[in-house]
Amino acid sequence: MSHDHGHAYASQANRRRLGIALALAASYMAVEVVGGLITGSLALLADAGHMLSDVAALGLALFASWMAGRPSGRRWTYGLARIEILAALAQGVALVLVAVLVAIEAIERLGAPQAVMGAGMLMIAAGGLAVNLAGLWILSPGRKSSLNMRGAWLHVLSDALGSVGAIAAGALIWAFGWSWADPAASLLIAALIVFSAWHLLRDAVDVLMEGFRPGVVERLGLGPDQCFAVNPELVYGRMTGWGRQGPYASMAGHDINYIGMSGALHAIGDAHHPVPPLNLIGDYGGGSMYLVAGVLAALLDRDRSGGRVVEAAMTDGAASLMSPFYEMHATGTWNDTRASNLLDGAAPFYTTYATSDGRHMAVGALEPKFYAELIDGLGLGEADLPEQLDATRWPELRDRFAEVFAQRSRAEWEGVFDGTDACVTPVLGLDEAPMHETNSLRGVFADHTGHPLPAPAPRFDVDLPGELAGPSTPGDNTDEILATADYDEEDVERLRADGVVA
Repeated sequence: MSHDHGHAYASQANRRRLGIALALAASYMAVEVVGGLITGSLALLADAGHMLSDVAALGLALFASWMAGRPSGRRWTYGLARIEILAALAQGVALVLVAVLVAIEAIERLGAPQAVMGAGMLMIAAGGLAVNLAGLWILSPGRKSSLNMRGAWLHVLSDALGSVGAIAAGALIWAFGWSWADPAASLLIAALIVFSAWHLLRDAVDVLMEGFRPGVVERLGLGPDQCFAVNPELVYGRMTGWGRQGPYASMAGHDINYIGMSGALHAIGDAHHPVPPLNLIGDYGGGSMYLVAGVLAALLDRDRSGGRVVEAAMTDGAASLMSPFYEMHATGTWNDTRASNLLDGAAPFYTTYATSDGRHMAVGALEPKFYAELIDGLGLGEADLPEQLDATRWPELRDRFAEVFAQRSRAEWEGVFDGTDACVTPVLGLDEAPMHETNSLRGVFADHTGHPLPAPAPRFDVDLPGELAGPSTPGDNTDEILATADYDEEDVERLRADGVVA
């Protein structure tokens, strides 16, 4: 083979190798983008600079490949490859510095498990540096130019190894909220990332539920796709206020806002003002109960359909609870004017009345036979009163009932209506309800260290294990909860000292 043919063959082989190196580096850059998106904004900034160095290195490789067949190609390819490896060497040094700082921070702030993690990153970055040094040695004077291509391969390899350290460092800095001025500021978020994923792998849990704003858990690496990759049978419950789409999706809100948008708040109150019904409709009824029902349904269907996402938006649930009233409104049997309907306090036989001692009785005598017992208990004659369903005379009838109820105490009216079908009962306060004979005999409330609390509902025909938890204040259960995530007493005290937990 002539020298020219041999040179052309070597140039072709070099270009093929460079093409493979180019493909590997381009693939790694794609992985780098994904890693940056997963790890967060700081990692994105770090990887952006990293990618610029990769683009420059690829440009040099392409130029060297183009020059390979030219008379001066040997000198060009040799010199450009040295520049490429020197750049990778500088990058490796920077990665080692980052890993050292992270490891020191971990040892000082977080204890052994995270220190081991930091040491692992240090080893990875050091390995990348060693590969870069080897590449520089291979391209040293006196070596054959054919070894030039080995340097390109070593650069790609060191880049991949070094990037693991960079992405891991970026993830810790972002997820743990680390900054040199305020270390370990967001350990709870980090615990969510590390330990939730770990428990999914370890225990193959049945249900995971989250209540963050749309997009948050995806940024934490715990979105449905990531979790289903670990556990395809998982039922993934999501709670939002406004849902995951629409102009309000990322807005803050509370129960009163959600039920206000659903039509429920407008329907409750007197003629002049809507009155928030505590946070029973949006948070608990339209939110929690709908999510629990959906999760249970998904669990029952899991054998047939596998894991799935169940989303409960409190606005949706509140609107769903209003379905009967929307239906009545559509058929003309419900007015969109508050305090003018059968069940919103306008009807004199479905409302409350003050008694002589300043307390109240609840009246719900809707059906004619129950209404007749109400009239009898009040000592009135039905013939002397307006017709029950004549809404035009409801104010007159209400005034008459109010006049009678105001003549006796609540206890006296209880004595009149107890045991009847008049649907008249006392309105009890939070201190009174647990003490009422009916509730006491049925165990509606359970005593817990002197604090009566509602007993679990619904009831089952067998006794369920466990005890009713008492009222708690911030910090009461911190140790117990963190212990389930494998934090020891020293870890918990360190978190308390840093102000991360109560």
